[in-house]
Amino acid sequence: MKFSAVDQTVATILGAIWLLAGFAGIVVGIMQAHWQPIVLGSGALWYASLWLRVAARRRLLTWSELAVPWRTRKRAD
Repeated sequence: MKFSAVDQTVATILGAIWLLAGFAGIVVGIMQAHWQPIVLGSGALWYASLWLRVAARRRLLTWSELAVPWRTRKRAD
């Protein structure tokens, strides 16, 4: 099932929000010299990459695409 334009826009906005939150967490962690915000910021960047991938493909990802994104096969949509 392909996404509509609204679905793709929402996925892009979510990706952008998580991307900014990830960068902010990493910057705060570096400035405060704490490792926890850096770890959480890195997780937020990973989550942002998933949302941006969803927006680019215009469909939800499968479990195998979430678990091992570098080993996915080309899917005929």
